[in-house]
Amino acid sequence: PGKYYSPDQYNNDANFRSHYYGTGPEIWKETNGEVGAFITGIGTGGTITGVGTYLKEKNSNIKIIAAEPQKNHNIQGLRNLDESEKPELLKRRIEVIDEKITVTDKESFDMIKKLSSAENLFAGPSTGSVLAALNKTINKLEGKIVLLFGDNAAKYKSIYSKFGVYEEKEFDKRLKESKNNCFTCTYSNTDPEDSCRIRQ
Repeated sequence: PGKYYSPDQYNNDANFRSHYYGTGPEIWKETNGEVGAFITGIGTGGTITGVGTYLKEKNSNIKIIAAEPQKNHNIQGLRNLDESEKPELLKRRIEVIDEKITVTDKESFDMIKKLSSAENLFAGPSTGSVLAALNKTINKLEGKIVLLFGDNAAKYKSIYSKFGVYEEKEFDKRLKESKNNCFTCTYSNTDPEDSCRIRQ
């Protein structure tokens, strides 16, 4: 009683290590080392620096790309680094990021609807941002492009209603019928049949 433990995910290197020793090696194995680029958002910085550091050690030519929301955005879980303080965890290894791609709220919300229609995956706002970043970079990237989506839509009913993404009845219907988990998506420029292979 009177004691508690704070994992301090914005500073604790265990966050970085979980992706360096876990997510990164899994991506490398699942793609047979054919990764050309890795795209995800920045929240704590643990995912992008952990995965990014591991992949760069395997192949320094792999591009590590951050999906960054616009200033004054409405994308929960992500941060715009020009208006938000950088977490200490991110500062330690920020050089692993090759490029930041800024996406608007509208671009993110539009991609959520496209993903739901195309793949029956009902995703959260940050997932839309990652897909929007892919849209803006895909023509200049080579090899397999791995995206990591950090959230599903379950807790965003009020946000989607507020910004006109889905009305409440449509939201409930989509949520009930969809495959809802966090997931990664591998897109291949060179192998269309392997494109957008979803791993939940």
